[in-house]
Amino acid sequence: ALHLRGLIFAKKGDNFEAIRRIGEALKIQPNSSIFHSNMSWSLSSLDQLEIAKKHAERAIQIQPDLLNAHRNLATVLGKMGDLEQAASVWRHVMKNAPDDAKVKSSLGAILLEQGHIDDSITYLRDSIRINPDSIRPYIPLAEIGSIKLTQDEMTKLEELAHSETLPQSERADALFALATCRDRAGEYDQAFGYFAEGNRLKTSSFNSPKHEEYINDLIHVFDTPFFSSCQQGSDSQRPVFVVGMPRSGTTLTEQILASHPNIHGVGERDEMRDLKNSIANRISSSQRFPMAVKGLTEEHLKLFADEALSLDQDLPDSIHRVVNKLPGNFQSLGLISMLFPKARVIHCRRNALDTCLSCFFQNFVSLDYSFSLDHLADVYLRYRRLAEHWQRVLPLSVFNVDYEEMTASPESLIRRMVEFVELPWNDKCLSHQKNKTTVRTLSKWQVRQPIHTRSVNRWRNSEQHIGVLIE
Repeated sequence: ALHLRGLIFAKKGDNFEAIRRIGEALKIQPNSSIFHSNMSWSLSSLDQLEIAKKHAERAIQIQPDLLNAHRNLATVLGKMGDLEQAASVWRHVMKNAPDDAKVKSSLGAILLEQGHIDDSITYLRDSIRINPDSIRPYIPLAEIGSIKLTQDEMTKLEELAHSETLPQSERADALFALATCRDRAGEYDQAFGYFAEGNRLKTSSFNSPKHEEYINDLIHVFDTPFFSSCQQGSDSQRPVFVVGMPRSGTTLTEQILASHPNIHGVGERDEMRDLKNSIANRISSSQRFPMAVKGLTEEHLKLFADEALSLDQDLPDSIHRVVNKLPGNFQSLGLISMLFPKARVIHCRRNALDTCLSCFFQNFVSLDYSFSLDHLADVYLRYRRLAEHWQRVLPLSVFNVDYEEMTASPESLIRRMVEFVELPWNDKCLSHQKNKTTVRTLSKWQVRQPIHTRSVNRWRNSEQHIGVLIE
C-alpha cells in the first residue's frame, strides 16, 4: 500500500513524496524488485542519478527479467552521459519489447547524441510508425538536417502542437520541431510564428533586476585591486574554458579543440557553478557569491582547485589540456582566475542579433531568459558590459574567437587557437566533424557538419519580427 501510494505521488509529479513512501515500503520489504525499480524512477526524475542507478541495478539483481528496471537503468545511464552502456541496455530491452515505441525513440535519441545518424533515423521513424501520437521521436528527428520530415509527419506534428489534451510542455516541443522544419525549408515567417508560440507556452522565472544586480556585484568585487592582492590555487595549465553567450559557437570550438589528440573535451560540466552555489556554506561566510570570495584563503583555493582537477585524474598522460565549454562560466572567470591562474580562456563571440535569435530558436528548458526577446536583449547587453570589464581587469590569458571569422577563414583561426593553448599543430583539428565524441547540447547535429557560413546574418530572415531586439 505504501508503494502504491508512492506511485500515485510519482504520477502526480511529486517525486519527493514518492521517494518517502516507497522508501518506507522498502524498509518493510527490502528485497522487492518492483519497489527498487520504481524508487529508481522517482530518484531519476529528481536527477539523483547515482543512487537511482543503484536501485535499478538492485532490482535487476533480484529479478533479472524485470524489464521496467532495465528501462530505468538505461534512462539513468543516458542522463549520466554513459551513452554506450545506455544504448546497450536499451537494445536489451528492445529484444524483449520489439514493438515498444518509447524504447525505439529513446535508443534513437541516444544514437543521435553519439553521432550514429542513420541508425538514429531508423529507430525514430520506427517509433513514429508504431505510435504516431507520441511527441518523443519527432523532437530529435526534426534536429537532423540531412532529412526532411514527410507530409504525414508534419501533419501529425501540427495536430500535436495544437492538441487540447497534451501538456503545454509537449505542445511547445511540437511547435519547436515544426518551426525548425519550416526554417530549414526557407519558410521564415511561418517558422518565427511557431518559435514565438512555443516560447509563449513555457514558464519563466527569470528576474531581470536580480540578474542586473548579480552582474553589478561581479564587476564590483572582481576589480583590479582585488586581483592584485587575491590568493591563488593551482598552477596547473591543464584547464581550458570555452565561454561566451549560448549559441555563440562554444560547442563548435570545443569539438575542434577536442579533435587534437592531446586535448580532451568534457562538454558543459558545471563544477564551477556548483562551487559558486556552495562556496558560502563551505567557508562559513554570511555573504553569498561573489562577495564571499573575499573570505577565501590560499588553503581554500588549493582545496577547491584540487577537487576540480580530480575530476580528470583518470585521463591518460597524453592529455595535456581539458576543455570545459559551459558558456555560463563567463560569469565565473573571476573565480576561475583565482583557482587556476594559468588556465586559458577562449571567448566565443558572435553577431548580437544572430546570438539572441539563435537562443530564441532553441528549445531550451532551463535557460528561461531565452523565452523572451526583451529578456534576451537585457542579458546580452549585460554580457557585453561584463566582457568589457573582464577585458580591463582579468589576469587570465584570453583568446577571442569570432564566429564570423571561424566560418569565413577557419584554418587560420584554428591554427592560432591551437597555438594559444601551447600545443603542436595537428591536422585533425581541421576535420572536427569526424570527431566521434558525444555531443549532449542542442548543437549535436550542427557540429557534425563541416564549417559553413549559412548561419551568419541569419537574423535578416526574421528582421520584421525582432524590432525590440534590434532596438
